[in-house]
Amino acid sequence: MAEFDIQIQVPVFLGVMAAGLRSRQICLPPPTEVAGVSLIVHQIEFTASELRHDQPARYAVFHQSHGTTQGMWAEGFQTQLAQDVVVHVSTTAAVLAHPNQTPPAIVALPLTVVVDLDFVADGTPTMTSSISQVQWRLSLPPLPPTVDPADIKREVEVVIRRAFPSFTQPLDIVNLLMGGNTPTLNVGMTVSQDGTLLVFRAETGAGTGYVDWRWGNFFSGIVTDRLAGAQWGLWIDHRVVESMFQTAVWQAVAAEAGPEVDLISVGSAYSGTGGRAQVTTTVHAHVDLPDPLGNPYVEVPVRAELSVAAGGELTIDLRLPDIRAIARSMIAGIDAVLRRLLGPVWAFVRLPIDSAIADLKPPVGDVDLSGLHCTEIEPLHQRCTRRLPASSFGGTQVRIGGLSAQPDGLLLTATLRSPVTTPAKLRTSFRPFAWTPPQISCGSADAALAAAFAEHAEDLAPLQAQIYLEADGTAPAWYCALEVLNDPLDRFGHVAVDSDRLPATVTVRVPNPGPVYAADPYPVDVLVRTTIGSRLIRIPPAPPLTEQDIRRLKAVVIAMIADCKLLVRSGRFDLRWLIDPPFDRQFRQRWQLAAEHVRPGTKVALLADGGPMVSVAARAGTVTKLSAMVSPGAGLSLVRDEIPEGAAQAALAIRQQLLEVTASVAVEAPVAAVLASAVWTPNGVAAVLSDGIAAYDVGSAARPRAVGRWYVDGVRRALNWWSGLLVVTEDGLFNVDAERRLRRVGPAEEPAPLLDAASGPGAMYVLTADGLQVRSRSLSRRSSVAVHGARSLLRVGGRLLVGGAAGVAVYRMTGTGLSVDPVVSVPELDVTHLAAVIVEDEGAVLATVADGTWRSLVVDERDRVSVVAEYPERPWFAGAARLGDTFVLVDDRGGALEVLTAGVARPVGSDATTELPAGFAFASWTDLGPERAVGTLHGAQVTVVGPIGEGGVTDGTFPLFGAAHYAPPLPMSDAVSLISLAGSSFRLRFGEAVRDVVLHLASVASRLTFPPGTPVVRVSGDPTFSLSATTVTGAVAGTLDSGGTLRIYGRMTELSFTADPVFADGTVPDGFYLQVGAVPA
Repeated sequence: MAEFDIQIQVPVFLGVMAAGLRSRQICLPPPTEVAGVSLIVHQIEFTASELRHDQPARYAVFHQSHGTTQGMWAEGFQTQLAQDVVVHVSTTAAVLAHPNQTPPAIVALPLTVVVDLDFVADGTPTMTSSISQVQWRLSLPPLPPTVDPADIKREVEVVIRRAFPSFTQPLDIVNLLMGGNTPTLNVGMTVSQDGTLLVFRAETGAGTGYVDWRWGNFFSGIVTDRLAGAQWGLWIDHRVVESMFQTAVWQAVAAEAGPEVDLISVGSAYSGTGGRAQVTTTVHAHVDLPDPLGNPYVEVPVRAELSVAAGGELTIDLRLPDIRAIARSMIAGIDAVLRRLLGPVWAFVRLPIDSAIADLKPPVGDVDLSGLHCTEIEPLHQRCTRRLPASSFGGTQVRIGGLSAQPDGLLLTATLRSPVTTPAKLRTSFRPFAWTPPQISCGSADAALAAAFAEHAEDLAPLQAQIYLEADGTAPAWYCALEVLNDPLDRFGHVAVDSDRLPATVTVRVPNPGPVYAADPYPVDVLVRTTIGSRLIRIPPAPPLTEQDIRRLKAVVIAMIADCKLLVRSGRFDLRWLIDPPFDRQFRQRWQLAAEHVRPGTKVALLADGGPMVSVAARAGTVTKLSAMVSPGAGLSLVRDEIPEGAAQAALAIRQQLLEVTASVAVEAPVAAVLASAVWTPNGVAAVLSDGIAAYDVGSAARPRAVGRWYVDGVRRALNWWSGLLVVTEDGLFNVDAERRLRRVGPAEEPAPLLDAASGPGAMYVLTADGLQVRSRSLSRRSSVAVHGARSLLRVGGRLLVGGAAGVAVYRMTGTGLSVDPVVSVPELDVTHLAAVIVEDEGAVLATVADGTWRSLVVDERDRVSVVAEYPERPWFAGAARLGDTFVLVDDRGGALEVLTAGVARPVGSDATTELPAGFAFASWTDLGPERAVGTLHGAQVTVVGPIGEGGVTDGTFPLFGAAHYAPPLPMSDAVSLISLAGSSFRLRFGEAVRDVVLHLASVASRLTFPPGTPVVRVSGDPTFSLSATTVTGAVAGTLDSGGTLRIYGRMTELSFTADPVFADGTVPDGFYLQVGAVPA
């Protein structure tokens, strides 16, 4: 019999609970009618909480007697969480009667929700929760005579029970510590009699006949406080510690010692004398020693002392035996012990109470659980250390802080600190309807759309309005749902939301609603529901579509399409991100580029911060595709080969997509890949680790939940199989079934090491060091195929790909096995691994090459394999899984899983590049007077009329436009100095018509306003240089103030704007600098 506890101080546990509950996305039901009155539940606010332990309860406990399991009842008390909540309710009529404002009559109803908490051994030890009762702390306020208070209470309680769904969550402490599938006899949880400790306990072994008495005391709160002031502790029975060392050292010696050691047995003994945790492990073996010593029997003691330093470093001092063959294997055994010790720490912190702790985000930051560092202190004395992670789970800080030796076991302690959040309050605003151009990329379909728009802009022009949802306060808040009201023509139902967490933007973008709407326009009401309230947003009627609007929209579309032919010239240009993410979250930028009509053989490459990321050679009749995922701020460039004169123009379509990093899950061993698997949960993934499998539920992307962890060495691959998950290891095949049991399948012993496996219809294909075997569904051998130098298998449809030193061989799968003559391709590639590409180009294959590079491959209808992309470093999608809009990626170091949620993929045009159209040039200024500046552009005169300053430059020596926030930067240039006073106006005149005018502006502390409808775009700039509608605003920022680049689309012969200083009420002049460029019309 062995016991171990997880103990946590009750206030700490409640703090973790509060942080988790307040971060949950609790979306409440739509308006509900009670006795003819429609009610809206706006919000559930979580306030104080306590643990209760005063309700009598009986628990089934077990022990072994004469080989059979005997059950008994233990009397104790039920552990309960009493959570105070405030439910905010109003009538639907109050919301609808107060558009664009907070309803004035929201009633706060205080309640207490009592949740039963249990820890049960139902196959896998599992924590469960269920609502016991809802207690009303105050009477209801006065109600209309037709409304029965009991009906109100019943509806509110229904809402509460939906917000607190029952759950089950595995917490298999025993096997997290021991590894394998050690059976757990009894488990339970309790609150100490003084109410200060929450304790989880698990018991293994045969138990005793007094099991009802021992566990009755436990369930009654009679427990030993082992924390000694710590906030959290894992107490491990000395028998568990001994078994951990015994098992780990046995496995290490058996695997590492070599043929000169004939291992007989291993035994361990723990001692906590003097507050020092010591384990003596004795290895019993026959050892071949140099002649004339022979092969004596030896008993070799290995002494280990465990401690945790103040800085959070776990240390094991090893006194090794004076037998080199055994000593060299000890380090591997100690590494296994350390991993077992740390497992329950992360498992507990991820544990949810009604998903509360699972709501906490797993570790974000630098967490290294794989680095064991050993130093020789003196001969045969090694000191091995592992840095313990200090991490954040949804704002709760977790730090392992100590190790205490006790007479009957050891205690690993940690501190948990939860943030105190302020309640979130809903704030809303909106941007009214305006006429916008269609979304244009540069593909063929978009070119056709642009042509149609030029002919029928009045019919195709979209309307767009936006609603902004924001939260005041530090507690997270979430978008839930919306409903469009007051839309009799049913024109405004197309609505998109860019994020499920606030701040969020709701975009109403619809085609021209038509002449009936134009004759009698009406406002649009949108009822928005969030976790912190419901609001009615009333958007005023859309303005009429004027001729000025049509001309402006046509100019924008024509200019965008004119700039699409970017790949006609060779060279390099930089790409520019356009989508602004919320400032308070972590995002990745996903780029998807597709080039049509590229000359076959032309090389197109993406560079990240100047270094190569991916290279693609264009193929005849196909679209050339490139993709990248980068962090914000990374510099991305597109490079293309020299293109012969007269080559057909190529159009480049660019799509940008924000992916929010919602969670990062630290893992205790390197991750090779992630596999989507619904064996244990519909939204499950299995991470393939170097020492086994870890499974997670990512149904809530912000709160991934640990499902299981199985330890098995030498994992090569994992596959979804008919009876669960098939794990391919060097030593054989293992199955993890739906009940989370790990067992060996197939032959009891493989005749040769396994290299890989792939499943087919009714068959399993197994690659060994001796060849390729075809096995039945039950894994019995059917036939074999001789292969040479093969290392990896992958099934692609009805084909089996075999990768190795001589490239890739493609076999056709038949009813009985494989085709006789494979098609061999790409013999120049020395392939070490093949994997399906799941999250990018589905159907493609990612090959890992022996030189450390990667290739993307496709298989044609004749079974020939071609290289479509080359990656000098691991591509972002390698080993990744995708479930709908949720991506699960392996981080660059393989030490964590990143969970990301995809936003809307937005097509963009040439605004996403710094490329300028062919023929573009900047003006050369020759004469700068007090009211007029004169220069030349494309051989024609260009003038600026308005207040001109004395700081202009006409000799090409002006340096300010050379900064990186100008597009393109001009290291040296001419410049005109302009003077801004309240009401200053300027007019640019071009002697010959131009298009796509570019303005460089420097040292701007003014507000520049262009006429309404001017198609002006902010191309680049420093953070203080902003554009809203047609107004550009700079800021006072020292000696240089603001600066950036604008582009004005369309054909023009003049351009005007006004300027007003942003300081001193416009009474003090602001000087700024201008340079002008354009393309001949």
